Amino acid sequence: TFGGAPIAGARSFKLQATTDRTDLQAGEPVTLKVTLNGEGNIRGVSSPDLTTLEGFKVYESQSNETSKARSARIFGEKVWEFVLVPTTGGVAEIPSIHLSTFDPKKRSYETMTTPAIPVTVK
Repeated sequence: TFGGAPIAGARSFKLQATTDRTDLQAGEPVTLKVTLNGEGNIRGVSSPDLTTLEGFKVYESQSNETSKARSARIFGEKVWEFVLVPTTGGVAEIPSIHLSTFDPKKRSYETMTTPAIPVTVK
């Protein structure tokens, strides 16, 4: 789940999670990259809270953010990278990551979810 305040003025965002590999040994690290991009102000978005990932030790390694204005609209991208170390064999997936944003047009909150990422830990 993403922590922090909802994104004010969010209009059109895409949330994606990828890994550098899916086959690994217990104790061997895998890099998880979480990307949020699209139209709206993403500056107030906090790092995803991955402390509850069962079966993994989680280390945040880096993050970066870019924003630009175009035709009186703001576009941006925020990328977080985490190093995950499986603590046991048999882990079947990296769970879904969720992010809630406020859509001013609909005047309601919407939640984006990434698919779980299947992994094989031997």
